[in-house]
Amino acid sequence: MDFTTNTVSKITDYVEALTVRDQEKLLSALERKVLMDEAKRLNKSVKKNFVTIQEICNTINDVRTKRNRK
Repeated sequence: MDFTTNTVSKITDYVEALTVRDQEKLLSALERKVLMDEAKRLNKSVKKNFVTIQEICNTINDVRTKRNRK
């Protein structure tokens, strides 16, 4: 716990020494990193599929045709 507090304290000291513009850049970079990490995590959970665009278009066209007949 002490290590974490010490680390956060050091980080805070360094960030406070930055200009406001540099602080904003750092915040933006940290937010981007968090979002990219989340995107990578989510991407790993996506199952690969081998459905072609043509198959998707054919299915859509079939549904539209059936819908218009009603």
